[in-house]
Amino acid sequence: MKAFKTRIKLKELKTIIDIPNDFISPEVEIIILSDSTVRKSSFIKRERKELGGILHKYADYSLIKNEKDNAWSKIIEDKHGLL
Repeated sequence: MKAFKTRIKLKELKTIIDIPNDFISPEVEIIILSDSTVRKSSFIKRERKELGGILHKYADYSLIKNEKDNAWSKIIEDKHGLL
């Protein structure tokens, strides 16, 4: 565990964080301790978005009638002369 210690004027510290009014000394000491325990990172579960919604603006509705089981092979044959 590592530590950092410094002194600061109470007036300056009050501008940074909320300090109770019962502290009356003109200077205070701040001690910062590092946490040596290893913790699992917390994952934020995000909702998975569908690509159909994202790619919707690129859709060519005139080609939907051609989308059948053989659509992929037809495009390969037309474009590249394969199959």
